[in-house]
Amino acid sequence: MKNSRFHLLRLLSDEHYLIVSVIAITIFTRTFHLTFQSLWFDELYSMIIANPENSYKTILQNIRTDFHPPLYYISLNTLFQILPYNDFTGRLISALAGIAGVFLIYFLGKALKDKRTGIVMAFLTSIFFFHIKYSHEVRMYILICTLATLLTIIYINIIKKPGLKGYISYFFIAVLSIYTHYYAFFILLAHFFCLIHLAYFKKISKYHIRFFFSLLLLISLAYIPWIPHLISTGNRHHFMMQPDIWYFAEYLYEYTGKEPLTTIAILIVIFTYFGRNLRQWIRKDQPQVDKNLTFLIIFYSLISVFIVTYLVSYFKPVLNKHSTIVAIPFLIAILSLEIGKLKTTTGHIVLILLLMSNFINIAFINRYYVANSKDNFRQITKSIDNSAKLSGDSLVVSQMAILYNYYFRQFGSGVRVINPNEFGPEAIIGNVDLFYVINSPFTEEKDQKLEPINELGFLILYPDLEREVANLKKNHNEWTDYIDDNFIIDSSFIDNKKNFKVAFRYKRKSLSQ
Repeated sequence: MKNSRFHLLRLLSDEHYLIVSVIAITIFTRTFHLTFQSLWFDELYSMIIANPENSYKTILQNIRTDFHPPLYYISLNTLFQILPYNDFTGRLISALAGIAGVFLIYFLGKALKDKRTGIVMAFLTSIFFFHIKYSHEVRMYILICTLATLLTIIYINIIKKPGLKGYISYFFIAVLSIYTHYYAFFILLAHFFCLIHLAYFKKISKYHIRFFFSLLLLISLAYIPWIPHLISTGNRHHFMMQPDIWYFAEYLYEYTGKEPLTTIAILIVIFTYFGRNLRQWIRKDQPQVDKNLTFLIIFYSLISVFIVTYLVSYFKPVLNKHSTIVAIPFLIAILSLEIGKLKTTTGHIVLILLLMSNFINIAFINRYYVANSKDNFRQITKSIDNSAKLSGDSLVVSQMAILYNYYFRQFGSGVRVINPNEFGPEAIIGNVDLFYVINSPFTEEKDQKLEPINELGFLILYPDLEREVANLKKNHNEWTDYIDDNFIIDSSFIDNKKNFKVAFRYKRKSLSQ
């Protein structure tokens, strides 16, 4: 009995306590208040595209004006065939991808250095705000982060020990990744840079190089079916812009949830880590630096994701915060490796301080789990639905019709929202006395009228109405003029997040006279 107790106590070393803590923190932070926030614009778009009523062919048709590959939408649609089609399921899928990502980051740390590094990396990821945030979004970003982590683990393994099994695994995960998000190409580019570096210093065999180049060629061939879409959307205008020169510091601040201690810690260790390794590299006074696969993986991954994308953005903006989530594992790797150089007690103190700082930031400053921080489509829809039930009215007009209709259906409401670009006002409200207008939660319309919609947003939401793009301004003016001539505002509805009037019930003027 005593031996059993002693064995148990020995197992519950600092590492084991940390493993248990990582598992508990990861599951809690990725599942707590999963649906507290309303789905916002991008999430609602994902849900609409992935509607289980849509066939794969329909999905491909509907995303022809989208800027992302199809795999995430198709995967989500497939899961909705067997799981409930609602906010909870959509976000739970992302939460599970996030949990899997933390699990894989442990193995990445182990592959980069050792088991302890893996545990520290997993711990830091479990409390990292950006990773938590996108584990709560019905988008592909947390999935591509997880896939990029897995792809890098496989890459490290085949560099250390080449084998057919590793190459086959790399091929399939790479193809899944590039069909999930375009930033997977920058991870592949980082692996290519690393390979060229190793080849230059003759650290790998020519056979290995030829085999890997053949593998990259096969991955490129597998992407040929999607290239026409990539070219088509690449030629269109989109929301991204060329970032400022100090974008990295801004991004890092956002990654941490604007938590200063973690931001400063990461900045310091990044400069320390790269300063030390690059000095050794330039001086070549330590030849083993060229053998340091860990440094090469981290260095080229961050160069590819942040520097190459910045340079590309001079020609076509592609750099944005949520896509650079694929670099998070490598930033956390630097932090973990530097913490690993500290004395055990000092390292533990640093980890405890980071845990406390992130907890205070998430719970009391960001108030992430209790404060509304996303577009409040759900609350606005509920307000209109309650009003419609009392008045018996069910006609609503909105430029965001397709998004609001999702929530009306989720509520089991009889209300249906009409897109003003599909029909003229006379045909829709010519014979009614009461109807609603709902603007978007992020509307800038201050005159309490139907908001306009820009061409890009319209094409994304309504690809089948592409012919109406030239008439957007004309349609909007026709509707607002007709409403002004025949109706007055009967009541208004406020978005609680912005404390701004975003929806209105209109009543025919003749009834108020």
